[in-house]
Amino acid sequence: MGAWDIGSFSNDDALDWLVDLQEEDDLVILEDAFAAVIEQKDQLPDASDSAVAIAAGEVLAALLGSPLEDLPEEVREWVPGKPKPENELVQQALEALRIVENESELRELWEEVEEFSAWREEVEGLITRLS
Repeated sequence: MGAWDIGSFSNDDALDWLVDLQEEDDLVILEDAFAAVIEQKDQLPDASDSAVAIAAGEVLAALLGSPLEDLPEEVREWVPGKPKPENELVQQALEALRIVENESELRELWEEVEEFSAWREEVEGLITRLS
């Protein structure tokens, strides 16, 4: 796993996704991130897709006025001027994040290290900020 900390943006997949985010002007990139996990819910969602869904969730939380304290500058610059997210997108995000938290390849990877509880608390905190 290309992660160096439990943070939502402390992994290679999330940082790569941030590059893609900078090239987009609408919220479709968020929808796509959540859909990638939801489409895999009958199997074990991929760790990379799960990490991206968490990052997308943080962007959504920022759009809703509940940003992560140490939100990357790229996100802080991207958020202004974007439309207010529809409730349907929030519900899609919550579904995807609950899948990631409870039954994903990313969860299994975190279960193998002692930071698992802290990672799970981070995901739960994001879910709470979106709820």
